Amino acid sequence: MNESMTTIDWISWTDDPVCRESETVGSAIDRARRRTAARYGDWFTVNEIVAARRPYTLALSSDDNARVYFSQSTEQRSLYELSGRACQALQTDGDGHIRALLSQIATTVTRIDIAVDIHTDVRPYDFAVMRDNDRFRTGGHFVSETGETFYVGSRKSRRYARVYRYEPPHPRSHMLRIEMVARKEQARMVAAVVVDQGVEHAAAAMGQTFGWKHPAWRMKHTDAIPGYRPETRHSNTVTWLYRQVAPAVQRLIDEHVLTLEEIINILIGTDT
Repeated sequence: MNESMTTIDWISWTDDPVCRESETVGSAIDRARRRTAARYGDWFTVNEIVAARRPYTLALSSDDNARVYFSQSTEQRSLYELSGRACQALQTDGDGHIRALLSQIATTVTRIDIAVDIHTDVRPYDFAVMRDNDRFRTGGHFVSETGETFYVGSRKSRRYARVYRYEPPHPRSHMLRIEMVARKEQARMVAAVVVDQGVEHAAAAMGQTFGWKHPAWRMKHTDAIPGYRPETRHSNTVTWLYRQVAPAVQRLIDEHVLTLEEIINILIGTDT
């Protein structure tokens, strides 16, 4: 039986704007540090000022490469990122910390990657072509001296996968890695599965979505993560729910105005 390991390899999410009107750079940076400590201090802290990327003008980073991006604007939402190394630091004792974090940010997640590492000699091409799902086209096959990568789906889409392995003498050359990426509303769907049923179940569900059929894939069969295809006449309403309602609900929870259970009771009409 092939040995395997499943982890979250990337998480990003948005939060309220950091700055107040006419705030200086120094004040904005101090505010970002305080907010990060207050809201996410159990998961990471940010100390070092680093180069930002568009459209942001300011950024802070931690030693394990967790970052927050923001601008001197009262309109632009801030962006938090946990890279692979930062996610790994949260998973040394299982997926409990990751699930707790995702339960806090579930409605504002913008990207989540799940990685499955399999101890096998199978090549990426041989693994990736054995699929029973024709919804994802081949996104590219690349071979170099350092490794081989096979993409399934477009890297610009809301979900895609990359299957790769390094060549010796890389320390992970004995592993085949399957990374499955979900963005925007797909990321929020995956995050909800992780919170409810764990990382392993979410990986199996994403694997079902991509239709992996190679014998090396031994994840337990489960339902796939559903696609995001609202009916045309309802698409504006669904978009409004994701962009306006969900962040507002998250703020109510963060500011302890209502609990998630109370909000659900209101929505389904059982609140008294």
